[in-house]
Amino acid sequence: MYLNTIAGRTYNDLNQYPVFPWVIVNYESEELDLSQPNNFRDLSKPIGALNPTRKAFFDERYETWEHDQIPPFHYGTHYSTAAFTLNWLIRVEPFTTMFLNLQGGKFDHADRTFSSVTQAWKSCQRDTSDVKELIPEFYCLPEMFVNHNGFTFGKQDDGSEVKDIILPPWAKNPEDFVRINRMALESEFVSCQLHHWIDLIFGYKQRGPEAVRATNVFYYLTYEGSVNLETMTDLVMKEVYNMVFLFHSYNQWDLLPYLQRKCQLRNNDRFSHERCIIHGVFIVSYSYNQRDLLPYLRRKCQLRNNDRFSHERGDKENQIRNFGQTPLQLLTEPHPPRSSVMHLTPMMFSTVQDDVCMIMKFLSNSPVCHVAANTHPAVPVAAVTTISCNHNFAINKWNNNYQQQGTPSNFSSTEKQDTQVKLPMEMDQLLVMNNFDERIKAKHTSFITTADNRFLFACGFWDKSFRLFSTETAKILQVVHGHFDVVTCVARSECNLNQDCYVITGSKDCTVMVWMFTSRNQAIIGDNGSMEHPTPKATLTGHETEVTCVAVLAELGLVFSGSYKGPCLVHTLNGDLLRSLEAPDGCCTPEIISVSREAFVLVKFDQGQICNYSINGRLLQRVSHKDNIQTIILSRDGQYIMLGGNSGVVEVWRSHDLNLLYTYPPCDSSILSLALTHDHKFLLAGLGTGCLLVFNIDFNKWHHEYQERY
Repeated sequence: MYLNTIAGRTYNDLNQYPVFPWVIVNYESEELDLSQPNNFRDLSKPIGALNPTRKAFFDERYETWEHDQIPPFHYGTHYSTAAFTLNWLIRVEPFTTMFLNLQGGKFDHADRTFSSVTQAWKSCQRDTSDVKELIPEFYCLPEMFVNHNGFTFGKQDDGSEVKDIILPPWAKNPEDFVRINRMALESEFVSCQLHHWIDLIFGYKQRGPEAVRATNVFYYLTYEGSVNLETMTDLVMKEVYNMVFLFHSYNQWDLLPYLQRKCQLRNNDRFSHERCIIHGVFIVSYSYNQRDLLPYLRRKCQLRNNDRFSHERGDKENQIRNFGQTPLQLLTEPHPPRSSVMHLTPMMFSTVQDDVCMIMKFLSNSPVCHVAANTHPAVPVAAVTTISCNHNFAINKWNNNYQQQGTPSNFSSTEKQDTQVKLPMEMDQLLVMNNFDERIKAKHTSFITTADNRFLFACGFWDKSFRLFSTETAKILQVVHGHFDVVTCVARSECNLNQDCYVITGSKDCTVMVWMFTSRNQAIIGDNGSMEHPTPKATLTGHETEVTCVAVLAELGLVFSGSYKGPCLVHTLNGDLLRSLEAPDGCCTPEIISVSREAFVLVKFDQGQICNYSINGRLLQRVSHKDNIQTIILSRDGQYIMLGGNSGVVEVWRSHDLNLLYTYPPCDSSILSLALTHDHKFLLAGLGTGCLLVFNIDFNKWHHEYQERY
């Protein structure tokens, strides 16, 4: 996405929409083996050159092309246009309405409507007029494959009705297809050759002799600076350009009879749909007489617009709309290949780690209800924050130089090894917070720490406030009032060091409030600009009982909240209610909400029910756990779930199907809180006996690339 952005591609412009590659070539097998290279596309070739027969056709077209004004090209179509993007997203509003506007108020013929992933791939390999690449939504938006709105797209020639997208046999549902597609995109097979595709789309193979050798030359009007209509002196020629551009923005197929008629008169040969429709508008008109086309185009435009076309309307914007736009050329030299993680850290050199790395016992003996690990080396003081149920807290320094036992620190045998054994964490003194409402039981969602470990937010005070503490002195820095009852839970958005973040609070008054914490002022700043009496950025309503849990996903601007014997509500950060995540039968009160960047929501209800929802509210999975789960966290990539409860067992689950992957040895008390270090090598657990356990964890051993079969 970064390359798309700096090359001028954006979600705000359908004509220059972000482009992603096809990476899988097997869309017919019942099972997809991601460990087999033959299931992956050769990214060193453009989509039009993967089929040798089709490549030979394009090479011959380029070599035999003869025209004074139009340079030779391999492809008359493009891999990304507004029409192609809208065709991919035709089942999702507002793209449906935009597609209808593009097509003059009606859907395209059913046989040309996107209806099957397998057929779309085959078309990209067989049809000489189809060289489409993908869009990012193929890797993140399962809703694009389902006709939720019940649009009528018609019937194909074989009588089948176009409804939902027909997925490959190896995909159980749209969510499964998107997940596997993304796994393939992020696999080592793709990572090790992705630089070749970057060279084709954004790099040195985009233009010039290297593009010719790579069979990667597109119609000249798709390249930046190819035509400047403002400098054209022939007004008739300019109007032909403009008319054709404008005409393409309505319905290209209306032009087919006219072009075929003109071609038959001149060469007694019926042109194919590809030449007449896709690039034939220009090729045919230029190959014969462009001026002959002008009266027809003007007449058609007047019929549709009731307006005589002016020279200024068909500028470069219409050119991009209809013929696609090649991104800016970012690189003039080959993009360096990505270093493979599998090559740099082979698993053969890794020994099996003990499950338990360290046990730390606090003198207070109070249950450790909150653990936060801000251990990145960039943090001024890398530390693990622990808070107990009696409101004592400690900032325990983390040792980032700790070397796991059995793992070589250097492959060179000449360096001396440090014989001194160091533990990953050092215990710090306990500090105390006061004035809490004794009716509110301290839990993991009662506290949050800032990314730099300098400040701590706490809720549950009798005066209906939540407070900001200094972690160095336990001094109260700010008391924030806003709710009309006791604040029951608090959460913050993820942020980098020294970055502002959102703070979300839930209360017994049935409301959720959004606040802004600024790193510059080191305090909550209200919309009124005041630090002494800040006001919330938004107040979220809709609950009828006390709020039990909150979560926030700032990247998408969403706030999630649950209430006692009520639903989970999804709001925007501005306070708009979007939808409700209704509890399934047998589920009553949402107690824990955990949100992944991969756009799914994990909700733990009472009675041990754990539900996985899509970001748009669809229930994906549901399981019942025999333990009373107290804490749930997700890995950064959202693929794994760690949870613990009263049984004292920490479990690792796979998120997409909620299957158990691993169980750690049972502890002697309940698990109240969990946290992961920044490098995802250690899992920290707060126990009911006042202990902190440090587990070794290695997600690689559960990754699909290290399994014999996916």
